[in-house]
This record gives sequence, C-alpha cells and structure tokens, in this order.
Amino acid sequence: MKQFNVQPIIIRIDPMRFYRFHVDDFRGAALNLLLDGWDSQTYFSNTEEDPYLTEITELKYAQNKMYLLNTQIKHAVVNKNNLRYVLSMGFNQPLTYDEVKRFCVENNL
Repeated sequence: MKQFNVQPIIIRIDPMRFYRFHVDDFRGAALNLLLDGWDSQTYFSNTEEDPYLTEITELKYAQNKMYLLNTQIKHAVVNKNNLRYVLSMGFNQPLTYDEVKRFCVENNL
C-alpha cells in the first residue's frame, strides 16, 4: 500500500440500480473484492461503433477472489435485489493498470 499510495474504499450500491458505463476520473486501476450483492453484474465495453448497441464482457466475481480492474476501460454495474458492497483499492493515476499488473505478476500476487 505504501509503494502505490492505495486508496481503499467500500462502495455500496442500493438494490435495483444501474451504475452507468464510465471510466474512473482519478484511478488508473483498482483491486476489487465483492463482499455482498452476488446477484449483481459488472460489465466492460471497448466499443463505441453503434450509439445504441455496445459489445460487453461480463466480470463474474467468485467468492474470496480479488480482481484487478483497468478502470480506464468503460465499465458498468447492474445491481438487482440486494445491497452490493465492494472493497475497492484504487491506484491513482498516473499509475496504470499495466504497472500494477506487472508488479502483481512479479511478486506472485
């Protein structure tokens, strides 16, 4: 945490909410752990060819697994019937996803 100046937060999303597609303003990457809200889905999209249709990739969280996210790629969350809680450790820019990933790989994390 000291090396990267990590900013940990817990993100809460109420039931029946859609967190629209966005890129994070200040975070180049985030390490996320879904704590609760297992009926929610996280999606990523790299396409913008069509204003009405977007190709998506779903991130399927597994229990007790942390995921390194490239927060500079458009992402969104659909939360259904439960409160959703995510522990998110953000890596502020100018630190990039590739730099954090390289550190994790080099240190077997």
